[in-house]
Amino acid sequence: MNFRQFRGIDAPENEMPYGKEAKEELTKIVQGKCLRVLVYGEDQYGRCVADIYCDGKFVQELMLKKGFAWHYATYDQRLELARWEKEARATRVGLWASSNLEKPWEWRKKNKKKGQKRIRRKDKSEAKKLAALKLDLKKWNKAEFDNVTIKKQHLWNKLNDLDVREETQPLTVEEKLKQIDLRTKIEKLTLLEELAFCALEGVTLVFLPRFKWNYHILMRMGHVRMHRMT
Repeated sequence: MNFRQFRGIDAPENEMPYGKEAKEELTKIVQGKCLRVLVYGEDQYGRCVADIYCDGKFVQELMLKKGFAWHYATYDQRLELARWEKEARATRVGLWASSNLEKPWEWRKKNKKKGQKRIRRKDKSEAKKLAALKLDLKKWNKAEFDNVTIKKQHLWNKLNDLDVREETQPLTVEEKLKQIDLRTKIEKLTLLEELAFCALEGVTLVFLPRFKWNYHILMRMGHVRMHRMT
């Protein structure tokens, strides 16, 4: 149960001085016991705001008298709550044994701003990662498309050598496999050339799902309009 759900009082957060002690005290009061909860509405976070009774005892009264909560006068002006806090202050029990304590609502407001700063720093970090990813993609595009014609011509030369040799003598099994591999690579580079042209000219590319790899390549080119024929 969250202290801020208790109508009229506010207790220190766990990270604040006396936060753990306040939680332990509340646990002693309510754990394993039957509670009577009178709900009066909801707070700005949609949580129920209620008066809590445990074995006929008013829990807010116990927390205030033991010095483990503040009277939250901004939202509840009941005089008895103010009186119970004043009594605890006078006897310096609980958190009132210390002076200059920060109020929990002020602490939350201050730490909310710190949390927002951490989020902004995280956003900047994510932006840097995205920029690095875009740079890598740009390098990949340059490596793939800038040298397509040169790569293709180099493969054509190798394939032509094998074709000429095949006219005069049978090719070995290894040479046959290499011949097939060269033709496949040339087909891929031809598709890359078409993609580059489509990207520049805004042409719609129609292709058949003949090869599995051509669909994957096209999917990486999001700025090229595609129609897949089945």
